[in-house]
Amino acid sequence: MEQNKVRTYLLYAIGEILLVVIGILIALQVNNWNEERKEEAIAMEVRSSIVKDLHSDIASIDTFITRIKREIEIYDSLQLQLIDPEVTEDEVIRLIKDEFSPFHLNFEGFNDNSYRTALSSGNINFLSEAQRTILYQLATKQSDILRTNQNYEQLYLDAISEFNKSYPLQIPFATFKSGPVFDRKWIDPDFDDLTSKFNNVGTGKRNYYRITLQDMNEVNELNRQTVAMLEDKP
Repeated sequence: MEQNKVRTYLLYAIGEILLVVIGILIALQVNNWNEERKEEAIAMEVRSSIVKDLHSDIASIDTFITRIKREIEIYDSLQLQLIDPEVTEDEVIRLIKDEFSPFHLNFEGFNDNSYRTALSSGNINFLSEAQRTILYQLATKQSDILRTNQNYEQLYLDAISEFNKSYPLQIPFATFKSGPVFDRKWIDPDFDDLTSKFNNVGTGKRNYYRITLQDMNEVNELNRQTVAMLEDKP
């Protein structure tokens, strides 16, 4: 009888232990499910925020591309007139003085606030590896474009600054944008010097737009690929 009691107590104890273990396992599983739901909620919020920024970037860059193409058309039209075999020196001087616009479109940068916030907070890690990879590629591309854009922009600004010293242009913030001093600079200018310096100006502006247009098309294609990947939630 004593042995039977011991056996009964052991079975009871083992049963209690099994119930406790099962309870712990269930609690752990429920906790894991809750953590997964929290992580997915964070990932969804990160994806949504970044996608919103990307859609905004795509729209603004598309508009910027349209404006660049228009600026290129305007400059190319002027260039065709300047290199016309029958154009006179007086007409070349007039075209440069009156028809050339020294202003250029300035790119203000990318809308990457959500990505940087997710990166600094560590929430970027809740995204899949493929999503993190393409976002990193996009961020690298944007950084390269900004650096290239600034370099070509500075080359143009240096050229226009040098040109404006000898041949002032009608720039609103310039001291001599009109009047006797302005007119005097353009009376019988050294044609070879004028065209040589303007060649640097025109080349600088055209290259700035050419490189920027190429870069903007490439980054917007990558923007669209990134949106597709984030919305598919791979």
